[in-house]
Amino acid sequence: MLLGRAVTNAVASYALAVMFGIRGKGWRVPEVDFMVVCDYVRADAGGMHMIAAGVDRIQPSSVPYVQNLGVATRLALTRAECDVPHHIRLIFQDQDGKRILDVTATIAPKYPDDLPVGWRVKAGVALNVGVPLPDYGLYAFELLVDGQSRKSIEMVVAPPPPPDPQA
Repeated sequence: MLLGRAVTNAVASYALAVMFGIRGKGWRVPEVDFMVVCDYVRADAGGMHMIAAGVDRIQPSSVPYVQNLGVATRLALTRAECDVPHHIRLIFQDQDGKRILDVTATIAPKYPDDLPVGWRVKAGVALNVGVPLPDYGLYAFELLVDGQSRKSIEMVVAPPPPPDPQA
């Protein structure tokens, strides 16, 4: 009986949060529709324009090196998740978790009146940054939405191939 009451209270609390747009620790954050690393990204009129999408390996001639990269992300938000600010944080870190780059953004998409009930609003976030690459090795981009880790993309920074002795 105690478990039934706890479940009822949790459902009622969630229903109130959805009805009144109240968000707190532990509430659902927007869904990540996609996240892509590319050479450059631009968000325009509901679309994302990307150049050389799907980057996950970089071979600089030497390190340290700074590589300009774009990160395209699209969030899918319910009606309750709209019209309130959502904090986006993109962290670039090495394999030991040392943060090399930390970029933040805030979005607050509006819910259109003509959107059918139950449909999600899509919100694109385009971030173009100069990414410091201190050494060869394994790295990752981690995306946090409202403080919760939602997506990670691994990157390899590899040395250039050795010169061809036949050349």
